[in-house]
Amino acid sequence: MCSSDLLIVDVLAEVPLEQLQVMLDAYPRLPILARNVHWSAQRTVLPMLVRHKNLHITFEQFQINRGIERLTELGCEDQLVYSSNATEMSMGHRMYVDYAMVSQTVKQKVASGNLVRLLKGLKPNAEIVNRDEDFIMTEARAGKPLSPLVIDFHAHVIDDGTHGGGGSIT
Repeated sequence: MCSSDLLIVDVLAEVPLEQLQVMLDAYPRLPILARNVHWSAQRTVLPMLVRHKNLHITFEQFQINRGIERLTELGCEDQLVYSSNATEMSMGHRMYVDYAMVSQTVKQKVASGNLVRLLKGLKPNAEIVNRDEDFIMTEARAGKPLSPLVIDFHAHVIDDGTHGGGGSIT
């Protein structure tokens, strides 16, 4: 494997975080894109990102409060890659980037720039534009606050007497 190749790993299905750490130590120049990193792993992942600049992560599972802002403060803006995992996950991931309190330059890196760089310039031939989109999509595409009232409500329904949410109810 050449150090300029990109290795994409699924932390949920293929490479547990412990093995990812071994890979990062063994191949410090190999760009690794880890997807399906769960938000609950942030105590492990944040130090890994700071220590290993060849580690990149996607956000389909790694949604943490002020995540893009905090990771930018830690100097990891070049390691962040937008991913929605639609339709399995919420399309709110787009707002995670659009409404991040970071510069437009950082937003562009996260939205597409970092992935295009990792893929050595490979990108779609042209942007696909929906000429029939409504005003809400036009505002969202521009990264502007939406003019209608938006109520962001997120909840997990669990059985009585249980604690926690998501995949690890105890």
